[in-house]
Amino acid sequence: MNMKTYFPGNPAFKAIINIIIIIALSAVAPGPGFFLLAMLPALLFFYSGTLGKFKIGLFFLISFFLCWAVSSLLNLSFQPLSVFLFGLMGIAIAEISNRKATINKIVIYPALLILVLVAAYLILPGLQQNENPWQLIKSYAGKQIDDTWTVLMQFPLAKEDINFFKQNEIAFKSAFLKIVPSLTVCSTVFMVWLNVMLGKFFLHKNGVVLPHLSGLSQWRAPEKLIWLFILSGAASFIPVSDISFFSVNIFLISSFIYVFQGFAIISSLFQNKNVPGFFRYFFYIFIAVEPFLMIAIAIIGLFDLWIDFRRFFVKKQESS
Repeated sequence: MNMKTYFPGNPAFKAIINIIIIIALSAVAPGPGFFLLAMLPALLFFYSGTLGKFKIGLFFLISFFLCWAVSSLLNLSFQPLSVFLFGLMGIAIAEISNRKATINKIVIYPALLILVLVAAYLILPGLQQNENPWQLIKSYAGKQIDDTWTVLMQFPLAKEDINFFKQNEIAFKSAFLKIVPSLTVCSTVFMVWLNVMLGKFFLHKNGVVLPHLSGLSQWRAPEKLIWLFILSGAASFIPVSDISFFSVNIFLISSFIYVFQGFAIISSLFQNKNVPGFFRYFFYIFIAVEPFLMIAIAIIGLFDLWIDFRRFFVKKQESS
């Protein structure tokens, strides 16, 4: 390979420097660095579309082991599992997208890969020691909840709010543990979807168009999903712990699918109104951090099964 490939200013040189910076920041500043690390899959997806999958995969591995080695020498808070999974997510998105797969496969397959690897990481050591896999997952999730709770208590909250949280700490933790499976699935799928959208946006800005990702605004959830949504919602009230546990998680996952359908409807509206890309992504991020708006988007996606909101946009565009 020509040495000019690594000359400053060359796209390949910029790619490996940007990858190293993001991974390094996740070790130097774990808080802000995590948000940048969450965008690593989109960056790898983008660079794979412009420089090639093999080269970007190699650049990621070099950056990963280099930052891991330096972090070990300097005793920095490097999280190799998180960094590796985010990087693998980006490479998987690029690989499946390169096969001209549908948006369903581009989102679901990388999410399944990450979930299987996380489950294997948590469960396999316990199986070797004849421990209950679910107890191991609960123990790990409980530790994460405790860490999140500690951070939450550091926020400048009112005294009444702090007392309320302390009085209901056990109830809150119990409720979160009950929905750990659905939260894990939904957060992983959402992270993959967000990075696919960001990667597509970066590629489009650089003149790379992916036709198989152009019909996102017309995506619809399977019609039969409504029965799973209704039955799981009803079964969640059955006073049997195992039935209630599985039903609640299935209900949350099916509800989350309707969130995506709601996003598709909003995207269709944005396209027909020619809303600038900046405002679109600002709106998506705002929805992601505002739970009540997320519920409203899910309701829109659910009722689209009977109302078909997008036909109003199409008719208005045709008449104009």
